[in-house]
Amino acid sequence: MQRILRLFRNLVFSFNILAALLSILVYIAPYVHPETFWQTVFLPYLSFPMLLIHLGFIIWWSLGRSKKVLLSLITVVLGWPVNNATVQWSPGTKSSENSLTIMSYNVGNFREGGEKKATHENIRQIINSTQPDLICFQEYQSRNRKTGDFSDILFDELDYQQGYFEKVIGNADWGFSGLAIFSKYPILSKNYLPFQNEHTVNGCIYVDVLVGIDTVRVINIHLQTNRLQREELEYVRGIQVNPDAESGRGILKVMAKIKAAALARASQAETVAALIDSTPYPILLCGDFNDLPASYAYHQVKRHLQDSFVKKGNGTGNTYAGVFPSFRIDQVFVDPRFKVKTHRVIKQRHSDHFPVVVTLEIPQP
Repeated sequence: MQRILRLFRNLVFSFNILAALLSILVYIAPYVHPETFWQTVFLPYLSFPMLLIHLGFIIWWSLGRSKKVLLSLITVVLGWPVNNATVQWSPGTKSSENSLTIMSYNVGNFREGGEKKATHENIRQIINSTQPDLICFQEYQSRNRKTGDFSDILFDELDYQQGYFEKVIGNADWGFSGLAIFSKYPILSKNYLPFQNEHTVNGCIYVDVLVGIDTVRVINIHLQTNRLQREELEYVRGIQVNPDAESGRGILKVMAKIKAAALARASQAETVAALIDSTPYPILLCGDFNDLPASYAYHQVKRHLQDSFVKKGNGTGNTYAGVFPSFRIDQVFVDPRFKVKTHRVIKQRHSDHFPVVVTLEIPQP
């Protein structure tokens, strides 16, 4: 019996070693350009499962009072930057009078649920209840002012003073879709940084706003989507140990799309990183990254900025509300001069994304 138990423990430790090696690859992935080793684009999806596996090993070896527990403990500590951005527990602090609230929201062209007016009203209620000073929209659809679009609601009912809508794709008949920033602070300048992708709403816009006596640059980005169709998502949801030929081809097609999108995001993220490096003002950056915190794109954009989720988030902070497995793909990054007070993901589904609302303390001069 002792021999069987010893063999079982050795087998468990072998799996523990394999898990540690795989986790190291996950931790390295944010620093490896996908063109150098394209397989790394799939590793970020393993960050949370691997963390859970190591917690299981820690509990197992701790119960047996074995020194083998050190392997998973050391692995988790080595991957602290990734693990800390994957799961978080941070009680929020009370907002001060000198605060600023910013929202990031991919509204999916207001198509969720089919009835655009109802979607408008639901999103209006969220904005009215949270009162953000700045809103960064991705996949924002609008026509011209005074046509009953959401811009009219923002200006006429919700007291936003200024806004910037960049029409990335669309036409005058059905409307334009793109990126938008609305502000209760004066907008001093605005600009558009295209990603040179045809037939997508991906891009980057930024505005310089006057907050008190200081200029702050607000950047809104939408990185390349995986563009998975519903039938392709079904292959992911129904992955089998021994898939049939059709399922196998479907899974390979999904992997090819994820790889291509990750390559595009890497280039887009480097473009945004160059903008960040050249910006002379404090930065507030929002966006739909379509990628996870263990990804190359996340690492490139974050740089010296604070991830509001890491500071004041809770749980896994998932922001994707679509049929694909939910992940935290919408981010708010802030300049270190701002203090993050709260980070909330509002779990009301009026799009295939949940809105992220972050409250900051404005730095004193």
